[in-house]
Amino acid sequence: RWYSIPNVFHYERPQRGRLREHWQLNVDMFGSENVTADVEIISLSHDIMREFGAKDADFEIRLNHRGMFHTLFTDCLAITNEERRTLAMLIDRRAKMDEVGFKTAVSEILKGSADMLLSVLDAKTIEELAERMPECVNDTKWLDELRAIRDGLAAQGITNIVFDPTLMRGFDYYTGMIFEIFDTDPQNNRSLFGGGRYVRLLELFSDYKFPAVGFGMGDVTISDFLETHDLLPKRISTTDLMLCVVDEKGRSAAPDLARHLRAGGVRVAVYEGTKKVGDQIGIASKKGIPFVVCIGEKEAAEGSYVLKELATGNEMTLDMAGITAFFRTR
Repeated sequence: RWYSIPNVFHYERPQRGRLREHWQLNVDMFGSENVTADVEIISLSHDIMREFGAKDADFEIRLNHRGMFHTLFTDCLAITNEERRTLAMLIDRRAKMDEVGFKTAVSEILKGSADMLLSVLDAKTIEELAERMPECVNDTKWLDELRAIRDGLAAQGITNIVFDPTLMRGFDYYTGMIFEIFDTDPQNNRSLFGGGRYVRLLELFSDYKFPAVGFGMGDVTISDFLETHDLLPKRISTTDLMLCVVDEKGRSAAPDLARHLRAGGVRVAVYEGTKKVGDQIGIASKKGIPFVVCIGEKEAAEGSYVLKELATGNEMTLDMAGITAFFRTR
């Protein structure tokens, strides 16, 4: 079992949910060919979503198996490797195409065999898929694996599983089970993250074939999901107090006041810009800073300050020692 959270990059056009640069959680299991490893990886994905506060109705786990395509392409369809890649890309884009255009494109590649593949791709369940499998298919081990994965997840109470025969996962190295977590909200109805079982990727770096299964979760798509479902945690600032400056006398006096308050244990920020006082208070509120003190020539001369709590609007007039004592008792 292995995980990492690296800073990674995409060489493609930035769009919602996909930036040139992001942070990504990678989770993988090496060495096991058993479907229990597939179940554990998907189960972990489900647990992470629930830990974020999501309900099962907020997302679905779409499941498929690359073995289906490998068997169909090898046993039933006499097409070239280039045609396989083109067909795989078409299947992956089906949801984004109009149905007539999709079927026409498939027919141009497969000719008389198109109806056979289209029938398989229209299966709504694993059982229906098994019934629609053509007789030319020789290996159905992957069907048994799909059933075992679904049943293993159901035994753990994970039932928001949706079989999706059009799920491809664009990477060439997936060799078995593939899955994606999808947001079910119409405002953000998209894939959040996914993964699957692979072998060929590790062959690039070793003479040995290591069975492996895993997923990658980017921070941008998850952030969009949390925002869509109002699950982003409320920002809690570690700063107790912001000093807002009224005039130049206040600007010159604020650093010394901040230094003494910090020495007394108060966590203080000093506004350093040129915005009006009302805007400064707005900035403090936006940052989640609970208290402000506005300091100008009068406050600097008298050593008396109005401490305002932004959440309630309550105010109290205190000297520097009084402010320090106030925060010590909170």
